[in-house]
Amino acid sequence: MAPTRVLVIGQPLLREIVRGALAADSRVEIVAELDAASDVTQVVRQTDAEVVVADLDDGDPAAAGMELMREVRVRVISVARDGRESFLSLPLGEVSPRRLLEVIAAASRTPFAENGS
Repeated sequence: MAPTRVLVIGQPLLREIVRGALAADSRVEIVAELDAASDVTQVVRQTDAEVVVADLDDGDPAAAGMELMREVRVRVISVARDGRESFLSLPLGEVSPRRLLEVIAAASRTPFAENGS
């Protein structure tokens, strides 16, 4: 089975933490890293990313993640800038390396709704 393709967007510390959490797991592959979400649609299409992990905390990280999901058909795990919470459409609770791997695995198995939402 091919690994889940992950795009990481955010501050260097977040990218380092995510990279460290995912490095030893062959079920996931980081396909790209970005400082900001400005080019995310293009990069998702170029890399065929399935999951985006991002610090989209410009107000409401869950809402920002939902907006990104509408733009491109990709699952988004938004992490609050303080690193204490993450969201995949609904709040997911405390972030830890183990929890991050669980959420990525679950996100990659969750089918999109037939109507594209």
